Order: sequence, then structure tokens, then C-alpha cells
Amino acid sequence: MDLPPYCLFLDLETTGTDEGRDPIIEIGCILTRTTPAFPELASCSFVVTNYAPWLRPQMSGEVLVMHASNGLLAELDAGAGVSIHEAERLVLDMVNRHAGDERVILAGSGVGHFDRRFLRAQMPGLDARLVWYVLDIGVVRRLARLAGVRAGWAGDAKPHRALADTRLHLAEARELAALIGGHEALEVATDGRTV
Repeated sequence: MDLPPYCLFLDLETTGTDEGRDPIIEIGCILTRTTPAFPELASCSFVVTNYAPWLRPQMSGEVLVMHASNGLLAELDAGAGVSIHEAERLVLDMVNRHAGDERVILAGSGVGHFDRRFLRAQMPGLDARLVWYVLDIGVVRRLARLAGVRAGWAGDAKPHRALADTRLHLAEARELAALIGGHEALEVATDGRTV
């Protein structure tokens, strides 16, 4: 099976870890090709007005401190942002403009077990544009560390702002692909097929 020609590197900021209760409050995306070095085609980022001040007591202390210190809660309190539906529409417009009808690979760190759940629950139109599997850079990073490979991982010091974190994950993907021997070397043989 050939890889789709596009990756959507994505990061979400939320008020917690429960996709059914905790809203997405920021999304950052970078659309790339899946050719070596993941060349960037377009990017976008939106603060999402999916948040109400009454949610603050439901946020864990760690999440509250993180979003207060990175300025995201201040932006939301000041009324910055777009609705969740508008954010989804704008991201889809970007993907459609560059990828046409092609489905894309969701990429980033933790996207398989965190971000994808939130997309399914809160941005189902965007989720429908994605292939079933993900390119989870965090998994590849941990595998490389288990194998004794260590580099200056770009994803080590995240500011927890969606587009900034997405840029770090993309830089890390490029670094890991170079360590592996190039993006085309990421093919894995399974039952005589290429995945």
C-alpha cells in the first residue's frame, strides 16, 4: 500500500483529558508532503472559544497552571478565538486547498491516543479526512531511546501552545527520519505487503 501524499501535523490544547467533557481550546496544524523532510505546504492555528470560565474549577491544577502560564487562558478570557465549528472549517479549507480529495495522515506526538480521540468527539469532519493510522512521533522517539539512539530531540521542551508544539513535532519527525536513513526507509514489510 502506498502512503498518502500528505501529513497533517497537529497539536491540540484542551482543558483536560476527557474528550467527552473537556473542550478543545486551541488547534495548530501544519500540512506537509510525506516525501523526505516533510516539506511544509501550509499552516494554521486557532484559539477556540469552546471554553467558558465556569470550566476552570474542573481543570486539574497542572493544566490550569500550564494554560495560565503560557497565556492561553488570558486570551480566552479576553474573548480571543473562533468557534469550534469555524476552526474545523478553516482547517478543512486549508487541507482541501492543498490535498484535494486525498485523505491525509495525522502526525504529531501523542496523536494516536490523545488528539485523535478529541477530533473524533469534537471535530468529526476533520477526523473523517484522516486515514485510519497515525504517524506518532512520540512512539518513534521512545523506540529510538530504547535502542540507545539519542539526539537533540526538538520535542523535549514544549510551550504547550498548539502551533509551537506542532512545529517542534515536525522538527523532531525530520530529525528522526534523518536518523533512520530517510523518510522512504520508514516502510515496514508485513505479510509481503508494504505499509
